[in-house]
Amino acid sequence: PVVHADGPASPAAAPATPATPQAKPADAAAQAPEPPPPAAVPPLSSSDKKALERAHKQEENAKAAAAKEQMKQAEIDRRNQKEAAEREAKEAREQAKRDAAAAKQAAEQAKRQAEIDKKQQKAVAEAEAKMKAAQKDYETELAKNPKR
Repeated sequence: PVVHADGPASPAAAPATPATPQAKPADAAAQAPEPPPPAAVPPLSSSDKKALERAHKQEENAKAAAAKEQMKQAEIDRRNQKEAAEREAKEAREQAKRDAAAAKQAAEQAKRQAEIDKKQQKAVAEAEAKMKAAQKDYETELAKNPKR
């Protein structure tokens, strides 16, 4: 008979009951299976070493490219922020100029209106003075000629 390393020479030679008792399902759940011992790593062949070195080199190149791209993007972001700040400062200066011009125009308008009001007040005062003078003249005339 032929003897295999993984089993008996013939099925008849196999025992009817296993040599080790089988674990009950409840016992199997209670016992944690032990992890297999780490397998020994065989030494790498020359082509495997080269492939591993190429993979590491590609990884390093990818990291370098990513870092370069990140620096590039950071520079773009910094430049954009600077431009935005300059734009906002320019807009603020222009708005301040517009506000100053509007305030100046409002002050000039207020001055003109004050002059108009002053002239009008003067005209009203002159008219009141004329009216009082006319009233006085009328009353003086009435006093001279009561029968009229």
